[in-house]
Amino acid sequence: MYRYLEQEIVSGRLEPGEKLDDVSLAKRFGVSKTPIREAFLQLAAIDFVQIRQRVGAVVS
Repeated sequence: MYRYLEQEIVSGRLEPGEKLDDVSLAKRFGVSKTPIREAFLQLAAIDFVQIRQRVGAVVS
């Protein structure tokens, strides 16, 4: 999940300010929300996304 999202951000397919929906991504890839959220945390650690209360993950 992390590598996929990282690649989408680096390539520009996910643009700055775009909200990342954990529920939609989980359904799309057939996984629970846990690995999605873990990927968001990893991406936040390298400033690729921001985790905002009541909003979720947003591309930086």
